[in-house]
Amino acid sequence: KVFLPNKLSILKEGLFAQDEMLKIVSIPESVQKIEENVFTCCSNMEEVYISNLSKWCKIDFYDEGSVPFIYSTNLYLNDKLIENLVIPEDVDEISNYAFSFCRTMESVTIPPTIKCIHESAFLSNSVKNVYISDLSEWFKLRFGNSTANPLSAGCTLYLNGKPITNLVIPDEISEIKDYTFCGCNSLNNVIINGHIKNIGEWSFAYCENLKTVKIHDGLKEIPNHAFAHSEKLSTIY
Repeated sequence: KVFLPNKLSILKEGLFAQDEMLKIVSIPESVQKIEENVFTCCSNMEEVYISNLSKWCKIDFYDEGSVPFIYSTNLYLNDKLIENLVIPEDVDEISNYAFSFCRTMESVTIPPTIKCIHESAFLSNSVKNVYISDLSEWFKLRFGNSTANPLSAGCTLYLNGKPITNLVIPDEISEIKDYTFCGCNSLNNVIINGHIKNIGEWSFAYCENLKTVKIHDGLKEIPNHAFAHSEKLSTIY
């Protein structure tokens, strides 16, 4: 068990690498940066404790070996297991790798304050449901890659508690960014309105239940992999 002191701001490269005895670590809110391979091959890690979720979302993680739950470790916030992750509204960005391999989470709530989720923030986790309250803000959100999007694990997307099955793009939206609905398995039908000029790469990839897409005049280009691996897509208007 390691309880790091609240004065640390950086965990240096390889600090606990290959420490097979380490099972529990408490990371204080003072930590701002975790360098490469700090937790690589800590194969018996069981529990990670944090006290400030907002500050955790802002930590600069160098790589996959920087996150302590790479081996399916449980994540606790103020001694409570995180199963339904609610990102605080004072967070506007989520750092790369922030929740990679954290397999205790069944759902994630993304507030409209989030503007960017960086690379691999939700890589290889167990999230099944994603909750949002503002569809227009979701369209404005930038994802660093496909696994920055919590939907990428194959999730149901909920808007104000109701699953999104039939998606009509709001009129005020003119662009669909890269990866916006990548992995969303609740979508059955999508209507892309005439205001949409551009859709991003992988924007509707791996939507396993998407069957119908209707595209109004106005869209100028369909980029690489926009609908890749959405294997039930059978009708396009």
